[in-house]
Amino acid sequence: MKISRLQLALLSISARDVPTQDNSDSEKLRRMIDERRYLQSITGQDHQYDLLAWHKCLITCSREMGAGMVNGYTVCDAYTLSGKKTVYELEEAIQNAINSDDYIRLSAMAKNHS
Repeated sequence: MKISRLQLALLSISARDVPTQDNSDSEKLRRMIDERRYLQSITGQDHQYDLLAWHKCLITCSREMGAGMVNGYTVCDAYTLSGKKTVYELEEAIQNAINSDDYIRLSAMAKNHS
């Protein structure tokens, strides 16, 4: 199933493996840091590496997407529409990530790099 750019950003912060990408710890850490910056730039907010806070932000953010992105869509629209992963599927992935050793370890490392 395809996922939207914002969904991918959130899932990257969760330290999840990304198909066809280098999934070493150093690359996961880089993706976590980069995707947090991306979400900050889109939403104007910062929830560090708190996956549930980011998810809640993304499903409620009424800020319009910027130029060169999905014009006329809010952040919430871009995160939840287009037949991508459902909000329920994302919540399930977040809950699984929160309890994973990779997420716990790598989010602690990411906080030290930020």
